[in-house]
Amino acid sequence: MSIQQPTSSNTLNSPDHSLSHRVFANDNAAPVKKVVVDSSGNTYFGDYDGNNYTKIETDGTMTFNGDAVVWEDLRIVPGAFQFLGNTDPAITSWQPGGSGAEFLVYKFKENDEVFFTCQLPHSYKEGSDIQAHLHWTPADRGNEEGTAVVAWKLDYSWGNQDGTFATSTTIDLSDACQSTDSAHLMSPEVAITGTGKTISSILICRLWRDSTGDTWVGTLDAQSPAILEFDFHFEIDTVGSRQALEK
Repeated sequence: MSIQQPTSSNTLNSPDHSLSHRVFANDNAAPVKKVVVDSSGNTYFGDYDGNNYTKIETDGTMTFNGDAVVWEDLRIVPGAFQFLGNTDPAITSWQPGGSGAEFLVYKFKENDEVFFTCQLPHSYKEGSDIQAHLHWTPADRGNEEGTAVVAWKLDYSWGNQDGTFATSTTIDLSDACQSTDSAHLMSPEVAITGTGKTISSILICRLWRDSTGDTWVGTLDAQSPAILEFDFHFEIDTVGSRQALEK
């Protein structure tokens, strides 16, 4: 594939150029993508006119815009859970497939609860929404429970550094079993508004199983559904932050 040189009278080595320089693929069948260098020396890779590109700033900082923004998980593994004492999930042995090694998982009866905190990383696209969801399994109760619903809930409060934590909000992460033992299930995602939120903001959370709307039949610890991990999907628009305390 040949490269078409810029047709502007401002050459790339001109120290006082005022226009953007564009490098196009000289191929009518090629996607409409460009490499653009603006008058400040920033370089854009991708669909510049469509605002979907990766930008390399003059100091080497890389940012993502539009469709170039990517997603990542903010993961909370069960080992990070905190417990109140009298409403704790049971650490129970589970043998996937009914044979082989046994593993320890946290099984939740109705009204069992855990607590955790997490910090938004420096790669977080400030002001964007995050998507709450959890991974869980019916363990060896999938066949027995059929399509029973587990009423997973999350209480949270989200505060910026040097800001304040608002009154908590509850979101519904209820999910249905799929009639299969040892299934890896993920609850529907629920968006949490990130307007005004910044890197290093903190979420304080209570994750619990509600009795209202829950149709799971088994009531014993060993018969209860297990949480494998809790996650927030979040958008990334930089690899990190330019400064230690600000984006």
